[in-house]
Amino acid sequence: MAKLIISTTGTTLFFVPDVVTPEEKALLTRHANETNPPAALQALAKSVDNDPRYQSMSILKTAEFATLSLYRSKVRPDLADWYIPGVRYGFIGSDTFSGHMVMSVFNRFLNAHYKTVYRCDDIIVKGLQVGSAIGLDTALRELYATLDRLTEPYDREDVLFNISGGFKFISGWMQGYAIHRGFATVYTFEGSNEMILTEPQIPGEFPPRLSYI
Repeated sequence: MAKLIISTTGTTLFFVPDVVTPEEKALLTRHANETNPPAALQALAKSVDNDPRYQSMSILKTAEFATLSLYRSKVRPDLADWYIPGVRYGFIGSDTFSGHMVMSVFNRFLNAHYKTVYRCDDIIVKGLQVGSAIGLDTALRELYATLDRLTEPYDREDVLFNISGGFKFISGWMQGYAIHRGFATVYTFEGSNEMILTEPQIPGEFPPRLSYI
């Protein structure tokens, strides 16, 4: 069982009906990769601290938390919630409007309901986005440096990446890094309760071992 679980974050929050209205969803998805969105979206982001929707337990329906819950149900079926006591959790976001907003919502939600969850720093990786190739190589180096720092205290078999959330382009780089370092990853297809577990037996093994849990 993992001791450190790092999750990439994306835009699945915007597809949870109890949290985001259809009108907000349309705006959010249209401007997801931007850093300076329309004023209406900037106002929406500022409402995170006061809007009760962003403390709703419906946030557990996002891909990030749904996969964490599914993983917990497989390795600790005796527990009822998404988290495992003693495991350290971290979230990584893109340097976009949507990335900052999602991370803000997740922080608000966790602070409201899960203050006792053991967490590492949540990270917005500077320049990490999928709207332009400019600066992306630097952002990926920053991402890998961040992962190096977060995982350094742990043995490789104690690290797990949850790549169900986040932009798929970034998830691919996370998977590549995990294979290189010998870390396991989990991924859940949308609408499925089957989880793909990738476990390299040695760092750099390709293709790594896949199992379905």
